[in-house]
Amino acid sequence: MDVIEEKTITNLDAFEIIKKRESTQEAPLSRMQMITLDYLAKTTSQFNEKNKKEIAEKLANEISKLKEDYIIAILNCVPKDEDDVEVLFSKERINLEKSELTQIVQIVKSFIKTKEKKK
Repeated sequence: MDVIEEKTITNLDAFEIIKKRESTQEAPLSRMQMITLDYLAKTTSQFNEKNKKEIAEKLANEISKLKEDYIIAILNCVPKDEDDVEVLFSKERINLEKSELTQIVQIVKSFIKTKEKKK
């Protein structure tokens, strides 16, 4: 197998890729692919594609320090409070102010609540 491209993607994107592969592939998924699919199904249920894009845009627009990789990390971890965001960026070369940490959490929570209300 040759590596064609290496790119950081969200868990939701990975879920969609494996799900598509499951339906189009002649052979069944490997055990590791099935475990990954199961994990991603459980962890990506908080967002849909539309929400993911909206959160990413809002984070990028409101907090200019956040690069694409940081936004993907936020979408994958879904921080519940400022401590979660601090842990997420503890080994990164980014200095976020307390207000920015709070803003990240508020943005993420606003989209999760929106989805929960629609259920």
